[in-house]
Amino acid sequence: MTNQAKDDTRSNVETCTTVTFTPNSSVIATGYDSGFIRLWNVESKKELLVLKGHKEKITSLLFSPDGKLLISGSLDRRIIIWDAYLGHIIKILRGYWGAVTSLAINNTGTMLASATADNRIRLWNIKKSWKKTHELRDHVNTITKIAFSPTSNLLASASWDHKIMIWKVANGKKVGELKGHFGPISDLAYSSDGRVIVTGSSDGTIKVWDAEKVKEISVIASVDSSISSVAYHPIRRVVVAGSHDKIVRIWDAKTNKIINTIADHKEAILDVSFSSNGLLLLTLSVDGDIKIWNVNELLGIKDTRLLTQVKKALKFDNVKRVVSDVWDVTIGKLVDKKEDKSQDKEIETTRVKMLQELPELFALMKDKEEKSLADLQTKYNCDQTLAEEVLVTLLKEGKINGSFNSFTGVFSVYNEQPEDIHEEELSSASTDLTKTCFYCGEPIDESLLTCPACDEEIARCPVCKMTLNFDSELGVCIFCGVKGHLSHMKEAVKVTGSCPVCRKELSWDSEITSFKREPKKEN
Repeated sequence: MTNQAKDDTRSNVETCTTVTFTPNSSVIATGYDSGFIRLWNVESKKELLVLKGHKEKITSLLFSPDGKLLISGSLDRRIIIWDAYLGHIIKILRGYWGAVTSLAINNTGTMLASATADNRIRLWNIKKSWKKTHELRDHVNTITKIAFSPTSNLLASASWDHKIMIWKVANGKKVGELKGHFGPISDLAYSSDGRVIVTGSSDGTIKVWDAEKVKEISVIASVDSSISSVAYHPIRRVVVAGSHDKIVRIWDAKTNKIINTIADHKEAILDVSFSSNGLLLLTLSVDGDIKIWNVNELLGIKDTRLLTQVKKALKFDNVKRVVSDVWDVTIGKLVDKKEDKSQDKEIETTRVKMLQELPELFALMKDKEEKSLADLQTKYNCDQTLAEEVLVTLLKEGKINGSFNSFTGVFSVYNEQPEDIHEEELSSASTDLTKTCFYCGEPIDESLLTCPACDEEIARCPVCKMTLNFDSELGVCIFCGVKGHLSHMKEAVKVTGSCPVCRKELSWDSEITSFKREPKKEN
């Protein structure tokens, strides 16, 4: 019961887990552990869209080169393609491949690559209705990052197996392998000309590789902390890396000399990335704190063309918030329900009525039909804040399907199932291995939510999302007690320095304890 109470509390807090720029750098998309995706205007910091389609944490986000599509990956094993302007779901790619760990799109916007927890990479032809063209298999552990070369003919992949592999996109064949890191590789990035790949590892090193000759060029630096993310400037020979010691470091890739450091984050760095024009640097820490930096000022270059708002750091304070509270997007502050005297009985009655009636109202609407906030305000005689709060609450609880554009004040309904591509992946599910209930040991169908024998919820690893069997070798967090496959839990802690669920700092060798039952005896 104690663990359940902790889970309930944590579910009310929304923390940013991934973020990306649009191609023109005017908007960022943020993904959350709640499964929500939000789009923000960089200059005004106004929330533009709220997207709900995933059921679990967002792990990867990217825009198509023309900015028309937003593509998201999640722990729920789904890849969703969105209309980036309207927020509509266009397609869903889904299979029995486990959590999505990384996504990449080529510069022409014709090919999508996805890496998943089954240690495979799939290539999807966007122009041919997202047809799967190749499946790349050679990594033996979790793939952490994939990236197309600028020429789009090659794909690079990094993994916890300490290797970087280079693949030919046309035929899906491996053409090279880079070895040299002594720890799991957390991130990689191509230089703008495609000649160089930079990688970061939990061993604390940032390495530069010759992508054409497939060999190591140099070690830019070695720091006393795990490297979590790296980025190569799109124009200059500059490399940025974020690490678990809460520091972002910037190097001259030609001389390997450090140019600047950023120590403004309070928690470990999760992600660093440049805007496509190279003028802005985005940094994200594990507590969901986002900052956007003026790159020229970081490099000591004055440039009056930049937004005056981005003098040093444009901070998005509102990326972590209690979603049950009221968020006033007009002033960018949380409204304290205890202090807000306007929350009287009449407003509470209206809120309850809207929460009860709107799901039925939207269910009767046609797919992609739109309803404006003004319509709801008129119908229920309420203000904009209450109407927005109710819509977001219903989205969060999954009682309505659609997207809310807070910039235009329009909610778009999804009542038809978007095209769901998964048939090609059905054959990859294991059919020769018996899955057993973690609690009672009886055989189970892992597609079910609960065990028919003991009625317990089927246990799954928080890292790979696969079923935990009765006799699985498990790793257990000493803080929250969550159980996962021992190897996956240890690797996750090695890379992130924390439990994948409660996020408390852990040592993989002393604070992830081992647990295994004796195999169930046959009667």
